[in-house]
Amino acid sequence: MTPRAQQVEPMTPTSMAPSGSARLPLVAVAQSDSARNLGLGMGGVGATPGASSFRSLHGNHGAAGGACSSGSPPELWVTKWVDYSSKYGVGYVLSDGTLGVCFNDSTKVILAGGKLDYITRRTLDKPEMRTTYTLENYPEDLKKKATLLRHFKNYLSSDALDKKEGATVGESGLPHDAFKQPQTTEPEQAAYVKKWTRNKHAILFQLSNKIVQVMFFDKTEAVLSSKSHTVTYVDKAGQVCEYPLSSALDVPNAELAKRLRYTRDILVNLLGVRTSELPAAA
Repeated sequence: MTPRAQQVEPMTPTSMAPSGSARLPLVAVAQSDSARNLGLGMGGVGATPGASSFRSLHGNHGAAGGACSSGSPPELWVTKWVDYSSKYGVGYVLSDGTLGVCFNDSTKVILAGGKLDYITRRTLDKPEMRTTYTLENYPEDLKKKATLLRHFKNYLSSDALDKKEGATVGESGLPHDAFKQPQTTEPEQAAYVKKWTRNKHAILFQLSNKIVQVMFFDKTEAVLSSKSHTVTYVDKAGQVCEYPLSSALDVPNAELAKRLRYTRDILVNLLGVRTSELPAAA
């Protein structure tokens, strides 16, 4: 089998913006895909409860102390993940069934539609390269990573994620079984986790299609989409709400607003966005 290789669009590095240095529109931050630094200056996240009376995208109003209307699910998100970076890397499953691993050496493998995609590490001299094989036919030097991919697949396919020594596991609060989407017919175009980072408060995933997902360890969750210009939020009770990115920071919900500001600060540091490059939010 002749592998198909394609060049992954390079990311243009920019200077780091200090965390919280300006009020940054979330829609602009979510759209940015320029970064090189992963050092994060993070503040704490409180668990301040708040009732949402913000108007949902469907035009409904939640009464003070009441529940907001549920919105549509994001186009794609991480449903399960296991952080085994103490040895190998981070494995995950997306809502369309794509399975992937981000290895500690910054290479990646993706299993989608029966095809195995290998993405090389980007260096100063070479961009990332994405090459398609099958799970039965790949170069000898990929044998170990293909074997690890199978192990991650078997582990993440189980109904109950048993904790392994040195590994941390988690699942999305979004009801992915009800919203599961069909997998792409073009596996080489399947989206994957491009970047991830984790601290004591949350784990963040940046997908190659610019979806940004933050799963907080207090069971809240935010998924930002620059395509639909929305943020999907899961609160502590498991309620799913959808808001426009352009005004999400202004919602009268202390719990949501605090987490969105925290997400913005992570993105500023992770993506290296400069305030002068940010367009006004739509």
